[in-house]
Amino acid sequence: MPGGPGAFSARARALTQNTTREVEALHYRQSFSDEEFDPKNPEHVQRVNDLGYQLAKKMHPDSDCLVVSHVDGRGKKPHNHILVLNHNNRTGKALSDYRTFHDRKAGNQKGVQSANDELMREHGLSVVKRLERVPKDWELRREDFAEGSLDREMGDRMSAALADPRAVDKAGLEAVIEEQNQQLVDDGERVPRMRLHSPVSKKGKRAGQETWTL
Repeated sequence: MPGGPGAFSARARALTQNTTREVEALHYRQSFSDEEFDPKNPEHVQRVNDLGYQLAKKMHPDSDCLVVSHVDGRGKKPHNHILVLNHNNRTGKALSDYRTFHDRKAGNQKGVQSANDELMREHGLSVVKRLERVPKDWELRREDFAEGSLDREMGDRMSAALADPRAVDKAGLEAVIEEQNQQLVDDGERVPRMRLHSPVSKKGKRAGQETWTL
């Protein structure tokens, strides 16, 4: 949307101020086959960004979106972080489709994978092999925790922090979390403090890799 990340973040907050919505924006990560794009080629990176925008509009044509393309990840592979405001500009309602990776039979809800696979085929690009098992995203997992519990509160805050346009790297995410830590609850006390830990795994499949935990 016009105005960049700052305007996007401001509009996200404004849209939820007078509603009961807890999610300001949906966050998607779009990856591509290793052989598709060269991270050192500006035209390739621009095409990656364009594909991110097309996916956002394919899923949510009536919502504002922001696409941030990265080429500096651990594998140096171009990928997108796609943020879509949790607001349909045409209906004024929160978004209901594409909240999970797979299609969901319950409620006939569409999943992100099917939309992305279709987009890849339209552009003659590789369709990444479907995963047999995908971890449940937070919006499903949060129902496992009691309303008002610390676990649910922390999960909601982390989900909101990851969706913040400023959280494009570790430093940005830490800054958003620290800003959250300064918020006050109804009785004037600060919210429970949350801190990001990033230990490096010493063994197993993730040996040598950094893991983010709270």
